[in-house]
Amino acid sequence: KMRPAGRGRREAEFVRLQDQLKQEGALDSARKRPLPRFLMSVGVVTSADGAAFWDIVQTLKRRCPIIKIVLHHTRVNGEESASEIAAAIRRLPQLVDIDCMIIGRGGGSPEDLWGFNREEVARAILDSPCPVISAVGHEVDLTISDLVADHRSPTPTAAAEEVAPELVEFKERLDKQLVSLYRNSRNQLDRGWDHLVYTAEKQVFSNPESWLKNFRQQLLVRFERLFNQYKKFIEDASHRLDRRTERLNSLNPQKVLERGYTLVKQKGKIVSSVEAVKPEEKLMVQWHDGTIEFELVEERMVRSDGANQ
Repeated sequence: KMRPAGRGRREAEFVRLQDQLKQEGALDSARKRPLPRFLMSVGVVTSADGAAFWDIVQTLKRRCPIIKIVLHHTRVNGEESASEIAAAIRRLPQLVDIDCMIIGRGGGSPEDLWGFNREEVARAILDSPCPVISAVGHEVDLTISDLVADHRSPTPTAAAEEVAPELVEFKERLDKQLVSLYRNSRNQLDRGWDHLVYTAEKQVFSNPESWLKNFRQQLLVRFERLFNQYKKFIEDASHRLDRRTERLNSLNPQKVLERGYTLVKQKGKIVSSVEAVKPEEKLMVQWHDGTIEFELVEERMVRSDGANQ
């Protein structure tokens, strides 16, 4: 059975902070990030003098020696250690590039573990840019850092085992990936060869002269079709232009005069009626080949019915 790392007043503070963080959603599993599958560097926030750090180092080196381990030393005993732990959690990702972070210490009394129950440590874990593993005390010990961390391990050694795949397992995964890569490459080569053979059997490669002949014939047919379409377009446009030209010529006054009609003007205005002619004023009669000006001396009007006035 798990027990909060604290007694009396501290247990009440533990419950209060736990409820507050729960209401904020900080304890939701959906918020927590998964651990990277393959690590290159691990940050550790603990005391350099404690056995927990050396347990982590030995486990990581045994399982996967290529992993880089970066330690940020801090005090991990007592309530006064909380500010140092929080500062180390915030500072370590700023100093080096790490894939995840292990925070914790070995077993101890509830008072020794109390620094991991402080709100400032919880806030630092929540703000961490990389996944955080909390490994504080023994499996029966439960701290606030265990609740808000992305992952909880019962001991520091267990945390190291969980983040680092054993080298044999790593080699097995690599071998599987190499086999898969070879199989995929072979399949792509086979498909490419089949496509090349299929393409080589086409007429353009097997009998290029015949293919060029057919292509030339198709090109001539399309050219003749395009030429005929263009010729018809020009002829239709020419017919439309002729009709419009004839229509404009029929409206041209000069053409009317060429048919034997004349145009009478007086004072520059066209005389459209005999009643508009005023005596003793010059008239201008225009034919298609010239004009004559004369002055009306005697006014004599003849109506269209032949009667004199």
